Amino acid sequence: MLLTFSVCVALSVYLAHAARIRPAVRLLVAAAVLVLLFLCIKGVEYRTEYSEGLLPLFSRPVRFLSSAAKLFMDLFLISPALHAVHVTIGIVQAMDARSC
Repeated sequence: MLLTFSVCVALSVYLAHAARIRPAVRLLVAAAVLVLLFLCIKGVEYRTEYSEGLLPLFSRPVRFLSSAAKLFMDLFLISPALHAVHVTIGIVQAMDARSC
């Protein structure tokens, strides 16, 4: 899903440079829909992990069978958050470049 999102954005940039604005906008809308779908899936995953006591920062009590399992869940939580920051920075930069 995230790779498809990336392809949509890359093709949108290509089309925008070729002055094909409508298809570029459609691809950006498709990318936004994919991001929202991704966030919904993550929300369901996090809710399940939370109810099972497996989200390191938010679950009480936290239940892990090993330190490796805790590390995995730490990364499972942090990786999408870092990706969200990365995407947000890209969106802000794109909006700033468009206003120039």
